[in-house]
Amino acid sequence: MSFATVTRALAAFMRGAFGGAGGRATDSPPPLPPIRANAFICPPSDEPAARAGIVGVTLGDLEKIIEQRGREALVGLSSRTVSEQHDLKARTAATGGPVVYVQHNLDALFLSLVDGLRQWEARQPVGSAGHRYHIAGITGPATADDMDGVQRSVQEASSLLLVLPAYNDDSCFADVHCIWPLAAAVKGAKRIDIATDEQGERAFIRELLVFPHRPVDHVAAVSVAHPTFVSEQHKSMMAAVAEAPTFPVLNKHLADAMKQWMLAVAQAKLVAPNDAHMRVDTVALQRGIDKLGGHEGAAKWVPHGLRDAFSRATAH
Repeated sequence: MSFATVTRALAAFMRGAFGGAGGRATDSPPPLPPIRANAFICPPSDEPAARAGIVGVTLGDLEKIIEQRGREALVGLSSRTVSEQHDLKARTAATGGPVVYVQHNLDALFLSLVDGLRQWEARQPVGSAGHRYHIAGITGPATADDMDGVQRSVQEASSLLLVLPAYNDDSCFADVHCIWPLAAAVKGAKRIDIATDEQGERAFIRELLVFPHRPVDHVAAVSVAHPTFVSEQHKSMMAAVAEAPTFPVLNKHLADAMKQWMLAVAQAKLVAPNDAHMRVDTVALQRGIDKLGGHEGAAKWVPHGLRDAFSRATAH
């Protein structure tokens, strides 16, 4: 396929064409029950380095790995390594709750990913159906088929969840392969959520207490308009994003998602300010919440089961 053909195809994808995504075992881990996978994921590419991901798993599936192997054995292992060891790309019948497309650096820590998903699920409305996760990534030269698969996977999902190592880690917004599914989510009117692990949440709370202007400034500065380009093909992908949904629209959706995450984390801490890891000055925390948007605008982001407690905590 010529470069010109790839360029035209990539531009067509973001203008409205929708079109799926895809280890080898490195040791012999304890056997796991069959993993449920999404029916719309394509078989592995002819270019093995181009596709990677964890397909169709539930949080329970991932926690089962931790339970069987022990946390100590998983410390320092990346999501990619664990995925290969447990063949989390196996394709079986798709069953269960809604699919959430997860954008995550597969070279980041597996335990951090699981904790981030756990934190996100804890804030979903009471009675939400069990979610299945399509945790995907592109790790090598992206072909037109690869990017078509990413776009279709996002469109088939109920929402997109961006799992970050820290709330102010902007590395994703400089990576074309991260920007592409985010743009597809906006174009497809999919909700974008953000999550970090528990350690990342605590770091955010500390900064909100001591330097409340920093989170506010970070929301205002969210931008994907100037990523690091590594090839002419990446430039053509960004040109397609610039055409639809456009950078200002994408940046606003990401800033809104970041602010919603901040408010949800801060409000949850306001309800339960003290735990084994930190004790919080609730007056200072309220000031931080006010800087982020105030209680009135924030209240709708409180988890359903905590709304009464949140109302009492902010009544004075």
